[in-house]
Amino acid sequence: MDADVIVVGGGTSGAVLAARLSERADRRVLLLEQGPDDTAYDASVLRPAAAGDVWAGTPFARPYPMTASAERTVQMVRGRVLGGTSAVNYLATLRGQPADYDAWAARGLPGWGWPDILATFRAMETDVDFGATALHGDAGPLRVRRSPEHERNEAHRAFLAGVRELGVPWSEDINDPRRLPGVGIFPLTVTENAEGTVERLTVSRAYLTDAVRARPNLTVLTGVTAARVDVEDGRATRVVAADGRAWAAPEIVVACGATGSPALLQRSGIGPKDLLDALGIPVVADLPGVGANLQDHLGIALLYRHPGGTPLRGGPVQPVWVGRTPDASSVDFHVLALPIGEPGPDGTHFSLVPFLLDVTGRGRVDATGTDPEAEPAVTMPRPTAHDLARLDWLLDRIAALEETAAFTALGVERVHPASDLRAPNAATTLADGGLISYGHLGGTCAMGPDGDPQAVLDPRCRVRGIKGLRVVDASTMPVLPAGNTYLGCAMLAERAARLI
Repeated sequence: MDADVIVVGGGTSGAVLAARLSERADRRVLLLEQGPDDTAYDASVLRPAAAGDVWAGTPFARPYPMTASAERTVQMVRGRVLGGTSAVNYLATLRGQPADYDAWAARGLPGWGWPDILATFRAMETDVDFGATALHGDAGPLRVRRSPEHERNEAHRAFLAGVRELGVPWSEDINDPRRLPGVGIFPLTVTENAEGTVERLTVSRAYLTDAVRARPNLTVLTGVTAARVDVEDGRATRVVAADGRAWAAPEIVVACGATGSPALLQRSGIGPKDLLDALGIPVVADLPGVGANLQDHLGIALLYRHPGGTPLRGGPVQPVWVGRTPDASSVDFHVLALPIGEPGPDGTHFSLVPFLLDVTGRGRVDATGTDPEAEPAVTMPRPTAHDLARLDWLLDRIAALEETAAFTALGVERVHPASDLRAPNAATTLADGGLISYGHLGGTCAMGPDGDPQAVLDPRCRVRGIKGLRVVDASTMPVLPAGNTYLGCAMLAERAARLI
């Protein structure tokens, strides 16, 4: 045996798993990561205010298209570096709502309800602003803080003040469900370097510290592209890389993300029989849920122009309106204010983006063959009529925001869309040509109870019908939490490590 446990993927979940599993000195852990080590991080990763630049392309973000319609694709990226998407996301460190996880438990997943996981969230963080409370921790590896007022620019301030004019209360802590709905500032996972400059703190740097990397029972190999997992007599036995290398272990944990994990299982013969037959891949386990149930938080970007020459880019700060549409039982939307770009000849541009956090439409992920370097075919979820009706309500609220004194005083004009946000079926019209992703893909190897034909995993993250194989990442989530998914992925890994 090459290891006792192999973790495939060194991203948000995989880095946590490797760190926690290697705490036992008698357990040999091998972590395989496709991208480079986190020693390669540069300013595009470490400077929080540059987070938006990653979507334009960096060495650490692998782009791939999502099919939104017959005429349109949406470009998405995922982290391809140790630390994964925690190295290329917008740093928002949200947990989701208690009702989200209670719904997991109600689906037949014991141990995943809010009372079960709150302690995990607390243990993961060092909250600089609140310290140790019933909701927060002060001794975890993830250093969390909210940007102070002086880091906010005039667009941020106008957005925050305008939303409050609409009667939305200020929330000093949007991770506190008692203070929602509300408008506030995203908590961010950041640290300070030796010069006192605020830097992104990725999961790999938080968990795979120098002391952890020095453990003799932990091996981290970067630049490894996993081609497949071999299965013999119903048991996963080894991971085979694209270059022919292979490593064996009695326990293999796949943590390649919402698109990478189902594609790896499918290349290994684990997935829908019809797809595998079409690709000429021998069927090891006919699991129709592999690649199905793709979920995302979807929104519509509204573009504004500010005539001034002052950049509307602030520091590492992100104001957000966290709310609930009229018929929702819990929080179900975010509205973001996103300054973009530097001043040009016509001023500075920024976006307001309303996102639905419980889109009822579903997409899917399908491998396109056995080539591990080939991107899978990703079909983006489409909003249902119910989703579009709620987006219409949100567009009406943004039209009201545009009319507030604070927003009017900012002196901006909306340049896209030019149409009336209150027009009948405005969301349908805008979604057809401009629906965007929040980058919160998940659900494609979902946990589920016995008897659920779409369940890929049992409540202990084990692949059904295959011994010694688990999946732990955003694909594991049966239903996305109503919030940014990065912290939830780290939580999954913390709990799965204890299950293993």
